[in-house]
Amino acid sequence: MKDSYSILNVGFSIFALFFFALPATQAQEVIYVNQQASGANTGQSWADAYTQLQDALTHAETGSTIWVAQGTYAPASPGGDRGATFLIDKNLVLLGGFAGSGDDPDENNPKSYKTVLSGDLNGDDVVDDFGMNRSDNARTILTVEEMVTGVTLIDGFIIEGGQADGDSHSLSPARNGGGLHSSGTPTIAHCVFRHNYAAFRGGGVYINYGGDQLLAISSCRFLGNLSARGGGLQVDHASCQLTHCSFQSNTALLQGGGFNYSAEVDDQSLEVLGCSFDNNRASHGGGLHFRQFNANNNNFLVADCSFSGNAAQMEPGMGEGGGGLLGKTYSGTENGTIAIRNCTFSGNTSTSNGSSLVLDLADENGQVEVESCLFYDNNAQQDGTARIIGHGSGQVSVSQCSFNNNSAGSSGGLSIGSGPAATGLMAYEVLSSHFMDNEATDRSGALTLHGESPSRFQLEWCTFLANTAGTSSGGIWLVVSHPDVEILGRNLELSNNTSPVGAAIAGWLTNADSQLVNSADITLESCLLQGNTGGSIIDLEETGQLNLINCTLAENNGTGIFLNRHSSLSLQNTVLANPGFAEFATLAVRIAVRSNGGNLVLDESLNNYLTAFDQHGISPGFIPDSFEPAANSPLINAGINEGVTALYDLAGNDRIQQGVVDIGAFESPFVVNAHEVSAGKVSLFPNPARDFVQVQLPENSRNSFTVNLFDTQGRLLRREVLAGGQLLDLRSLSQGMYTLTATTADRCYTGKLVKD
Repeated sequence: MKDSYSILNVGFSIFALFFFALPATQAQEVIYVNQQASGANTGQSWADAYTQLQDALTHAETGSTIWVAQGTYAPASPGGDRGATFLIDKNLVLLGGFAGSGDDPDENNPKSYKTVLSGDLNGDDVVDDFGMNRSDNARTILTVEEMVTGVTLIDGFIIEGGQADGDSHSLSPARNGGGLHSSGTPTIAHCVFRHNYAAFRGGGVYINYGGDQLLAISSCRFLGNLSARGGGLQVDHASCQLTHCSFQSNTALLQGGGFNYSAEVDDQSLEVLGCSFDNNRASHGGGLHFRQFNANNNNFLVADCSFSGNAAQMEPGMGEGGGGLLGKTYSGTENGTIAIRNCTFSGNTSTSNGSSLVLDLADENGQVEVESCLFYDNNAQQDGTARIIGHGSGQVSVSQCSFNNNSAGSSGGLSIGSGPAATGLMAYEVLSSHFMDNEATDRSGALTLHGESPSRFQLEWCTFLANTAGTSSGGIWLVVSHPDVEILGRNLELSNNTSPVGAAIAGWLTNADSQLVNSADITLESCLLQGNTGGSIIDLEETGQLNLINCTLAENNGTGIFLNRHSSLSLQNTVLANPGFAEFATLAVRIAVRSNGGNLVLDESLNNYLTAFDQHGISPGFIPDSFEPAANSPLINAGINEGVTALYDLAGNDRIQQGVVDIGAFESPFVVNAHEVSAGKVSLFPNPARDFVQVQLPENSRNSFTVNLFDTQGRLLRREVLAGGQLLDLRSLSQGMYTLTATTADRCYTGKLVKD
């Protein structure tokens, strides 16, 4: 995963940064706190340290630094005032984790010298039980006033046992922020917030701030906290940077089991960097929930994070789930951005939609990017491992993502597109992504495209392998119920997918009252559909115009193409070769089929539509165990150039060679490829190699790429997708010379390999 952080890693402590940042006119004295001290209780040394943290905070001046020794500190005595709190009402530095005694009392190590700020006034709490023995607990342990800025540092504490269960004003410390309640923006680092409760917002921490200061929280843990919203952490209206924090086993009854963020002010930003969310629970957004409401120009970035074992739990029909993450933008907002990069989602669940990720987008001119993310072993009872639905206008990009072994009621991998009431045009792209071994109990084993409002879709360089669906669309489901929909799929592979209807692709209406959409345009170019099993491989009903250009549908177990009711078909440079099954079928009395020439059809099911520029009833002449044209194949130089827009074939070779395009998804490998020569050489180490070889691209990318391995006769032996740094297994190969190509989204590299 690439480094997406916007902060610098520096070689000295946060404390040093804050100490030297204090103005010279402010006090920089150190005040000592040690509950075991027996001296004069003046706070001027460890020997004479204050025994109560309250005394140190009371006597501190702006710019003071307070060192707190190991031990447990409560804001009041046993049986004391539940409204008592440790109050920070000025800028200062508050550090825990000091030894406070021994050979080096100044030694600071919060892990070894635990400094606990506890709300358990009577010392009788039961871990993970927020009802028993909690009536004595302080409501908010630590309170920060609004004049406090990022100059203030809170570092090295365990904060536990806050019980904000009051019934006063909804945003007051009595009901929000059981561990910490802040109206300012202190910097918080190396703290643990555990077993805190808030009736309304922020079981562990609640920040409510509407100014222009940045809130920074780093290297903190949020463990076992509970609230209605933001079980671990709730931040409202503050630009926030959250770095290297962990959220574990927190619960929110409503939104954001781990972390809940709300932007209702213009020009705010949220950055969640290098954080982990594990086993958190909520109705919406089990791990993380963020929203943009009635505000413009807000930016959300989630990068290098992991989401594992989180759950969205609600009754069906109660809204979007998002077991790992739920992001929501509302109508009336515009010009926002959402970027989710280099994140891993595993083992998350949802009783509704989106076991891992839901983005529900109603803003105008929004920009969304999901890049280089891994989704595996997630389960949603309804729709989608990841679900991205647009109701406004803007652009959405999903690139270089992997969906493996996920399951859902429908859309086992990704569900993306426009809902029926979108206010503007939405453009979606899914690029260089892989869908493997996903399962839907109903429809859509891998990918669903929703075209229920004006929308544009572009799919390129994606693979769909061994996905299954119980009723239809083992690979891709097209939900098209609006005429102003355009879908372009280029350089796609759909292999070994299974479903009774549309084993690879199906498209049909789910609402019988929806208008017919025969004007919608669906184009597949340079795509391979092979080894799929079902009653039909492509099945379209009332979906629109299907255009196949340079596609190969071969060796499938089912009817090649089935059209019905207001769907139509055009073919160009396409191979239909599925022995034992009809290449085309329809139940419609009138169906529009057109050949633009350059097709090869194995049977006679399309003879009424073919032209003199087509071939039928002959074998395509593939290389054995491949779908590339053999040296004497009738596919070579037999296509029609006009209308071909793809630059490369499915192997990454130039699409048109020797002046005339080949038929099918591949150009013949027996022709010298200028594109491969010009792109550069791949580095192979070691070479010669015996068992494994490292494939290194010149661009030094850590993203996945496709490796093709050929023998000296030009026959394709293996195609495999490698992640950056992954080794290529050579153990099954015989000794000898091999040619290797490594293909990214936009280029192809070549190399020679010797197997010892």
